[in-house]
Amino acid sequence: MDLRAELNAVTMTAPPFDPQPGGHLRGALMMIPALTWAFAYMFWMLVLSIVAPRYLRRKKVRMIRRWGMGILKILGIRIEVHGQEHLQVNASRIVLFNHVNVLDLAVLAAVWSEGCSVIYKKEFHKIPIMGRLMAFFGMIPIDRSNRERAVKSMSEAAKMAREQNKKVMVSPEGTRSRDGKLDIFKRGPFHLAMEAGAPVVPFIMRGLETLVSGHIKPPRTGVVRVDILDPISTENWTRKSLDSHVKEVRQIFLQYLPDGTAN
Repeated sequence: MDLRAELNAVTMTAPPFDPQPGGHLRGALMMIPALTWAFAYMFWMLVLSIVAPRYLRRKKVRMIRRWGMGILKILGIRIEVHGQEHLQVNASRIVLFNHVNVLDLAVLAAVWSEGCSVIYKKEFHKIPIMGRLMAFFGMIPIDRSNRERAVKSMSEAAKMAREQNKKVMVSPEGTRSRDGKLDIFKRGPFHLAMEAGAPVVPFIMRGLETLVSGHIKPPRTGVVRVDILDPISTENWTRKSLDSHVKEVRQIFLQYLPDGTAN
């Protein structure tokens, strides 16, 4: 797809969105049940990975979705997904998502599709159950403190996408925004797309920054909207032109999200 045409289309069609935030009472009451569900269900999947690994691999999409949807439902957060079909193709894709806060994980899980994987920070291995499950599901850790290892992880992700028709999810921002504003995009995910020879797919989440506004306050009830846009071809991308493509793809995100770098 031509990026100029894509920009014009998104400018005209990016819909307004109201997350319909409620109060903090349900979040305060249901935070412990939500955490209990999250860790109990992960423990159940961990048990299955040991005693019935083939069964878990067959059912992993359903179970990952159930884990994410369970957290959101307990907290009274509804999710609207537009463009789910872009994750349901048997083809390699690099799915770029804006990184807002910890509930990103639940949203990504809730829309999980067959053939998906995700690049995640190695620090998740400090959570024993989660780290082991992510490894079991073939997700890709990245050590942000070691550039050589990070590059190696990206190369492994590119090979996985290219050879196994995987849809690899990665945040081009690299870290959480917390306020929902879009940070600077890093080049790594775009190098990944070029190496994999795969289109990039913008995966845009709105509403999380309103419903989860800090570490201390419990989450509000409300709606999260996910827009999964048309794939953008990387066929003609080169290392020399990469910076311009990074800016153009970020501009697409900015049709939906405020700019966190604006003065």
